[in-house]
Amino acid sequence: MTDRPIAQGTERRRRPPHIVVDARMLRHSGIGTYLRNLLPRVVARSPEWRFTVLGSSSALRQLPALAAPHVAVRECAAPIYSIREQLALPRAVPDDADLFWATHYVLPLALRSSLPLLVTVHDVFHLAMPELAGGPLHRAYARYMFGEVKRRAAHLLFTTEFARGEFARLLGDDGPPCSIVPLGVTPDWLAADAGTTRPLDAPYLLYVGNVKPHKNVATLVRAFGRLRDDVPHHLVVVGRLEGLRMRDDEVRRLAATMPDRVHLVGEVDDAALSAWMRHADAFAFPSLYEGFGLPPLEAMVAGCPCLVARAASIPEVCGDAAHYCDPHRESDVADRLRELLTDQALRATLIARGRARAARFDWDRCAAGTRAAIEEALAA
Repeated sequence: MTDRPIAQGTERRRRPPHIVVDARMLRHSGIGTYLRNLLPRVVARSPEWRFTVLGSSSALRQLPALAAPHVAVRECAAPIYSIREQLALPRAVPDDADLFWATHYVLPLALRSSLPLLVTVHDVFHLAMPELAGGPLHRAYARYMFGEVKRRAAHLLFTTEFARGEFARLLGDDGPPCSIVPLGVTPDWLAADAGTTRPLDAPYLLYVGNVKPHKNVATLVRAFGRLRDDVPHHLVVVGRLEGLRMRDDEVRRLAATMPDRVHLVGEVDDAALSAWMRHADAFAFPSLYEGFGLPPLEAMVAGCPCLVARAASIPEVCGDAAHYCDPHRESDVADRLRELLTDQALRATLIARGRARAARFDWDRCAAGTRAAIEEALAA
């Protein structure tokens, strides 16, 4: 054994561990929700550690927990999946860092090899469904980067058993140690100042999420078209439609054939989303692939019965608290939607089960599990 590792270990025992966090995706939808809820809690329960948080300083400073004395915010605006990030991230990491936490599978490849890496792997969609993940360049990038994650990470964080299993299936089960730490949903997320005004006068069915091909929103719109004459409901799609690397343009085309019944709302703020959730008669989530799938749990908190796909991680997360459909069969989606919208006993059962199910997913427990994973990575 050389003298250098001994000296480094002695130095680490003399000072608090220094954790560097890549939080550049704070304003994104899925991973942004993860960061906005989890990072403040990890910081708050770790006052004996030091943190340097990388990202938009103006956005990060909106999180009160990051104003603590043991937290430094460092501007790093390099876009995700860019050449710039490979240059900017290593320069932004302080020399005395003890751990780099990559909150997405993107790694700064030029980091010093002795710096332990903790990587959150939300899903391996780009490897599991390459036909929906962009062109050959995107697929090659994902394959290479996931290979580096497996090779270089000291510890991996997964949010579901499904995500861990998919990583092993597609990259081999000889990867680094890992933890499974489910996400949370806060009971008070609906407390945004939404008032009691209905955002739509008519009864409606709600979808929330980005409009990407694997989200399967086109199948939902077609299924709704099959039953629109049998129910008074409208279909409301809340989520990003523009600026996506991969978007499902068929959704816009299909919606245009039913302009009086299908409403593409686009992205909304928390107050507007709260209003849409509060007043929806049902929530539909026909996604083909998710590493976790948070929107159904948010709907459950709102007392909204859910129709979800029997696919990927969704049954693991939703359990017996949702009505299930085959997302590959438009007719089955339509039939299950009809049941959900018209069967009052089914609706009452799912509302009660949904609230109980959502209560099992807690951001404080997620923070405790994440801190334990950080400790494992530091000790590696």
